[in-house]
Amino acid sequence: VRDIKQIVRFINGPIFILGDLRQPGEDYADQVLRSIGEARVKNQFILELFNPASGDFLRRVGQSCPNFCLQMSPESHDPEVRRASGKNYTNEDFEQTLGGALDAGCGRLDIFFMIGLSKQTPQSVMDNVDYCEYLLDKFRGDKRLSLFIAPLAPFLDPGSLGFEKPERYGYRILFRTLEEHRQALLAPSWKDTLNYETEWMTRQQIVETTYEAILRLNQVKAKYGLISRHLADIAEQRITGGSAMVQRIDQILSRGGDYQKELS
Repeated sequence: VRDIKQIVRFINGPIFILGDLRQPGEDYADQVLRSIGEARVKNQFILELFNPASGDFLRRVGQSCPNFCLQMSPESHDPEVRRASGKNYTNEDFEQTLGGALDAGCGRLDIFFMIGLSKQTPQSVMDNVDYCEYLLDKFRGDKRLSLFIAPLAPFLDPGSLGFEKPERYGYRILFRTLEEHRQALLAPSWKDTLNYETEWMTRQQIVETTYEAILRLNQVKAKYGLISRHLADIAEQRITGGSAMVQRIDQILSRGGDYQKELS
């Protein structure tokens, strides 16, 4: 309790507790939540879940951390793709966790989906966006539910299992050395910074699917009133502009020669 009060002397904003509190065990999670509750601080707490949580645990979080923010990364709506990423749980368990968190007083629920995963196809990505709409329908457009989808970029992490044993997980690594990664960051298009592609998606498909999925999710958010129509239109212009820019850069690079002047 003393340590928590010491922290809030210097921080007025939200306090992010990295990692799932339950990783060291339920007793540890209970001890931390009890200490937070006893400290009675006004800061919002941001917590992470690596796996679904029981309603009882989420209620204890709500009691100790009123208006808490919760973050969870199921990676994909498809349980098979999710298992390939090391997360073995069902959509039913996941959705029960979302409902439990909202019922427990969660002030913001951030859900992150990824593009460029093992066993994930372009169609699977678009089905994932449909699943986002399903979630918003299931929870009646609750504005506390924030859904995101983004590519695994710019790099598949060196040192990760996918990087070190790519054949096992269906990845093809394009850059290995530090210098190769440094040079990739100088590329004119983010497509060319990606250090991987998969058996199921090339770099080109990852880029094209990313723009398509983000555009579709933007439309879904506008439909359920999570963002205003005005902001949705601005986002759509930026998304389509970004996609057109990548295509334009590809056209310039395909001609070869000195492209620096044209790109500038």
